[in-house]
Amino acid sequence: KSKKIFGWKIAASNIAGQKHIGVKSPLAGILFEDKKFDFSEKIYLLPNNMNVAEIEFIFKIKKDLDFSKPAYTDNDTLTIVDGLYSGIELPASRFKDFLNAGEALLIADNACANQFILGPKLSDSWKNKNLADQDVFIEVNNKYKETGSGKHVLGNPLKALKWLLNEFIKYKIQLKKGHFVASGTCTKPIAFKKGDILEANYGDLGNFNITI
Repeated sequence: KSKKIFGWKIAASNIAGQKHIGVKSPLAGILFEDKKFDFSEKIYLLPNNMNVAEIEFIFKIKKDLDFSKPAYTDNDTLTIVDGLYSGIELPASRFKDFLNAGEALLIADNACANQFILGPKLSDSWKNKNLADQDVFIEVNNKYKETGSGKHVLGNPLKALKWLLNEFIKYKIQLKKGHFVASGTCTKPIAFKKGDILEANYGDLGNFNITI
C-alpha cells in the first residue's frame, strides 16, 4: 500500500555532515504523512537509534515542479516557494552502523528520514533577508543548546532547495503543490531523550517548543 507523501528532506547539506556519514553530496529522502506531527500535537517518539533533533528551514511549495525548465535558477526557486516554516527532524536509520553504511545504502535508507515535526509558519520578513545570515538555535530543557545559521545549509537554505529542484528535474521526480521541503539541519544534531522539551528558535522570524 502506497503511503501519502508529506514532503521531502535534504540530508548532508553541509560539508561536515557529508564527512560525518561518508557521502560526497547531499541526499534526498521522502517525508511520509504518517510520521509527520504538528507542533501543537502531542509528540510520540517512534523507535529511533539516533535520538537526535535537527532544526531546519522548511519551504512549502506553491506549484508543481515544471519539467519544461532545463534547470531552476535562483529566481525560479523563489517563485516556487509559498511560505517558510519552522521544523524539527528526528532522523533514524535501519542500520546500526549508519556512519559507515555508505552512500548507496543511505539513499536506500531514505536518507535517514523518520519523524518530522512541522512548526508554525515563520514571518514573511524572511523575504527581505539573506537566510544565510539568519541565526538559529535548538535547545533541550533550557540547558543544552546547539547554535548555527542558514549558511550551514549548502551556504543558504534557498540554494539547498534549488539543488533539490534541479535533482528532481534531472531524474524526473515529482514535487507537488503543497509539499514541504526540509532544507537540512542548521546546527549540529542535538541529543535528547523521551520527556525532554525542545525549543527551535529562529530569532526574529519565530520559534516554538515541543515535548517529546
